[in-house]
Amino acid sequence: MNKQYIKDVALECGFKLKEQPDGSMDLNPYVYTFADKLIKQTHISLLSDFKDTLTDVTSQIDDALSELK
Repeated sequence: MNKQYIKDVALECGFKLKEQPDGSMDLNPYVYTFADKLIKQTHISLLSDFKDTLTDVTSQIDDALSELK
């Protein structure tokens, strides 16, 4: 996810642009940090769920193969 997308969504949700030390208007840096942490945690959660599903499926396949022997 890129910075522009995060900015667009944040603005849609009511965040406001603030003047930055260089004079530009942008979201405060902590908004991007917050979004990055949420994105990373979501990825971790999704991958963990996927891993659990694969483990279950692998176990079912092992059981089916054992029954065929």
